[in-house]
Amino acid sequence: MASPVLRVYWDTSVFLSFINSATEAQRHHVCVDILKHAKEGKVVICTSTFTIAEVVRPKGTAHPLPLSPQEVSDLNGMFQWPWVKKYQVDENVAMRAAKIARDTNLKPADSIHVATAIAAACDVLQRWDRDFDKVKSLIRVEDPVLISPVGLFDPV
Repeated sequence: MASPVLRVYWDTSVFLSFINSATEAQRHHVCVDILKHAKEGKVVICTSTFTIAEVVRPKGTAHPLPLSPQEVSDLNGMFQWPWVKKYQVDENVAMRAAKIARDTNLKPADSIHVATAIAAACDVLQRWDRDFDKVKSLIRVEDPVLISPVGLFDPV
């Protein structure tokens, strides 16, 4: 019997770490590993269509630098990969997000991610943002981790 496929929800911060390989090498390595498993059908990566808009301006940056043409191309291509499943922010997700924001004091944008992860029946919400710790009672929340065994010569 085949083991069940892990359904992970990626918050915007994970996608940003993937494209920022020069400044976030360790996190990029973890993302690449998870994406490899997703491409092989062992993991399903889920995200909200809201993520597509949110990645253009990283959280906490008042005056972000414009994305380079290569970064724009990378982002557009990434959201076309068949192993990244995108979910719409429909009325049900929006209503659940509003309740989550009210009940947990989570920012509305982050509550959209949580509501989408729940609606998509994800096993875990992966993020590099501590704000999501507020919703650990609703869904498992963790930093992304390597799936492949760490080899002797792999970066750690």
